[in-house]
Amino acid sequence: MTVNTQCVLCTTAIESHAPLFFDCHFTSSVWNVVLSRSGISRTSLPLEQELYWAGCHRKGKSFIGVIYKISLAATVYLLWVERNLRIFQHKRRDLEGVMTAILEAIRAKLSSLSSIKFSARNRDLCDDWFLDFRIFGINNCE
Repeated sequence: MTVNTQCVLCTTAIESHAPLFFDCHFTSSVWNVVLSRSGISRTSLPLEQELYWAGCHRKGKSFIGVIYKISLAATVYLLWVERNLRIFQHKRRDLEGVMTAILEAIRAKLSSLSSIKFSARNRDLCDDWFLDFRIFGINNCE
């Protein structure tokens, strides 16, 4: 029996848990898009460094912190789903299809939030995620 050791997501790295956590081109490309949409202007880090960064910079219940936590969980989970689809069902989406699924999942979860503190930065994040301003508990932000 021959076991393929090639990463099924990027097809260049060696298969391990590392590519799922932003250590291959495919997954780091996805995470970079999510970070940018979330108002975080840096590139992806390996998982251990990502978690350390989160502990230092995204503690608490700020809106951007909540976005980051939801984004990280959704991205890792849906990359795992994509990996399993490729291995077990021989189905695959291209990079754009995976990113779209992840961004839609994050947006759906963010849309369920309410009573977010209004600020210019939070309003901009709402714009970036195409969220209704009612999450601020008001009907109009003009």
